[in-house]
Amino acid sequence: LGQAMQICNCTEWSDESCGAGGCDFDKMYQTRVCNPAGCANEIQCIYKPECIPEKDFKVFLSDQNVRVKQGENTKVILNLENIGDKPLDLTINTEKECCSLNYTKKIRLGKDETTSLSVNIHPELSQEIGEYLINFYVSEAEIKKKVGLKVLVEKNQLIEELEQIKEKLPKLEKNIEELNNLGINVKALSEKVEEIKQEFKKANQTILNDNLTALANQVEKMKEEINHIDSELLRLEIQEFLLKNKWNILAGLVLIIILSYFLSQVIIPYIILTREIKMLSKEGENLLATRRATEKQYFMRKMDEKTFRDVLGKTQQQILRNRNEIKSRKEEKDKILKERIKPQAIIKWIFYLPMRIPRSIINKIRKKEELERKEAEKKEEMKRLLRGRSIEDILKKKKESEKAGEFTKKKGPEHEEYGKVEELKKVRKKKEIGKPEEEAAKGKNEEEETKGLGTRIKEKLSLRKFFGRKERNIDKALILAELKIRDLRKNGKDTSELEEDIDLIKEDLKMDLKVIALYRLRKLEKKLEGM
Repeated sequence: LGQAMQICNCTEWSDESCGAGGCDFDKMYQTRVCNPAGCANEIQCIYKPECIPEKDFKVFLSDQNVRVKQGENTKVILNLENIGDKPLDLTINTEKECCSLNYTKKIRLGKDETTSLSVNIHPELSQEIGEYLINFYVSEAEIKKKVGLKVLVEKNQLIEELEQIKEKLPKLEKNIEELNNLGINVKALSEKVEEIKQEFKKANQTILNDNLTALANQVEKMKEEINHIDSELLRLEIQEFLLKNKWNILAGLVLIIILSYFLSQVIIPYIILTREIKMLSKEGENLLATRRATEKQYFMRKMDEKTFRDVLGKTQQQILRNRNEIKSRKEEKDKILKERIKPQAIIKWIFYLPMRIPRSIINKIRKKEELERKEAEKKEEMKRLLRGRSIEDILKKKKESEKAGEFTKKKGPEHEEYGKVEELKKVRKKKEIGKPEEEAAKGKNEEEETKGLGTRIKEKLSLRKFFGRKERNIDKALILAELKIRDLRKNGKDTSELEEDIDLIKEDLKMDLKVIALYRLRKLEKKLEGM
């Protein structure tokens, strides 16, 4: 009983290995040595982390920053990889500042397995624009990892258009109100504006409901209505302008009408009459010069008495007619200044103006058609006479023949011309036979003087008074007359007198007496028309 208990002293526990000594695989087998002798060594199994199998994984996103418009969708890829020794049951949670997310929240990964999850991001139409942060948390038991995503929400085009419509509505209402105050009927436009307002309210509700398709339809409808209102306002703005400026426009219109009256009825006619008087006065001087030249021709015995009387009588008639026309033009000028500036004349002109304009247009059309018809008839007649030849060709051949000293004489149905040029001078040269040398020299000087005078007269005198139409080419007119004489001769007519007239005309032209030649040519044309 008196024996004392032995006390054992043991060392610190020493790790041997996990699962050894009969321990479970997840427990550490430990041993220690005890002293003195008689003390037994000790063992134990204890839980230690290093005996637990390792679990680990990686997580990362395909993008760190994304852009998306209000009401639309975008997506990112969440990549997961098991890098541990055991299968994993992963749970995915998020912490977000905006947007609705659609993704798989739980997933099992085998050892060394990798997967990619699609995460759909949708900011609502009512979401404010800006930058937002979304955190993804992936966990397995006590293991938890985080990855972040920045989302930039941009304004949707439809919402921008809706804001523009909102800004435009007050302006439309103001314009419609102004037109209404002017007395313009804008009831239909006001109703359209109210319809747009109602549609705008519906669009706001659609934004809250996050219905992008319905919002697109509503915005399109409102835009069509606004475009219709704009087009109507543009039309009515013209009416508005006319109503606001009606007195100014009326005054301007009256001024234009009065100016038109004075231009068309006073100023332009006065200027035209002044020019006509000047031209007639010049023609009167030319006619007087023609009469003096005719008298010189007669006294030089270069013209027979009958021709002299005809030319002189015709010239005198033209002088008298010229003086009467000058007197008539002067009276018209005085009449314009006395009568057309009276208020009664202006009122009468304005009253008949609506009827005068269409009548004037119709008359111009008729005159144009008549001129075209006459021109066509003239061309047909020319073709018939020329029979396939051009006047230029005939003139060319004629000049070549004259240069050789005689006309070409051809047999056949198309040509039948004349003898030598020298024979054409016989008629005039007979009158020179028997004159003394002094008289012949005097006649020669007078002839040269007359030729110079004839040239000046030709330059000043308008052929329109001889032919009743615009200036014409004498050579062409002479050839046409010769062709007509040829046709008459073929038809058995006696053309000897006509051929003598042709010879006289040609001789006058050689002597540069074109005024006399023109007179003879006109008489010849009248004879041909009569035959």
